[in-house]
Amino acid sequence: MTLAPVSPTLRALSAAALLCALALAPAASARDFKLYNNTKYTDGDDRSLDIARSNLLGEPQLPELAKGTMPDEKRYKDAVRASLGNPGPLVLDFEHINLAKDPELSAINLDKLQTLARWTREAAPGRQIGYYGFPGSIDKNDPVRGKELAKSVDIFFPSLYTVDDDRDRWRRRLDNMIAASRKLDPSKPVLPFVWPQYHDKTPRDGEFVASDYWKFQLDQLHRAADGAVIWSKRVSGGERDWVPVTRSFIQSAKPASAAPASNRPASNRPAPPRP
Repeated sequence: MTLAPVSPTLRALSAAALLCALALAPAASARDFKLYNNTKYTDGDDRSLDIARSNLLGEPQLPELAKGTMPDEKRYKDAVRASLGNPGPLVLDFEHINLAKDPELSAINLDKLQTLARWTREAAPGRQIGYYGFPGSIDKNDPVRGKELAKSVDIFFPSLYTVDDDRDRWRRRLDNMIAASRKLDPSKPVLPFVWPQYHDKTPRDGEFVASDYWKFQLDQLHRAADGAVIWSKRVSGGERDWVPVTRSFIQSAKPASAAPASNRPASNRPAPPRP
């Protein structure tokens, strides 16, 4: 079939429309990507990364939650206020209160999680909050109630710790977590938790991830997520290869969470979530 020639006028109008669309479309590089430091390396120095710290409130501060027992409201709110020493968002890490396959238990735990989120907002107005492991371990057994819980948070913090050397598998895990988060609420940012070491429940427990694999993870996060939180246990490791790789990534990606090091303490303070 022979197509009719396109007139110069129509060609000019089409080109103008394309240029207009490109001008109005947001550039991917301008996305508000945020990278936060939540490491506790004993030999680490926050100034080597030059990114803001996130805050974390977990069961070490409120041990009754590990047994599923709700704390006193005032005690909980005091713990929230005490955990706000850093400029980043507040991550709530209560891994023993999950939505369940049993409908009655799931409804009870949803109410607990919603109540804790409400108390958190009342104690820390204006601070962005979210649950570690959500989406993921918290809602995997009851995605319907997970949709309800999503209304109580500002940010999703799924866990993406390294379990093996399969990079394609790690990328698929990332994409699946992003898709699950967008399904819960496409308007809320997704900041996975990552760790420069292998998960402690794997054969390579505690080994540091190779620098090129760590770079791959950071690049993939920048491609698909809205940011990330870098976490660690309280061990030596703040001067390993992951640090210059992360610093190079920060210089290239220029995350919105970057800030002058002089504005932050050099110590590593937040209590870590259990992997």
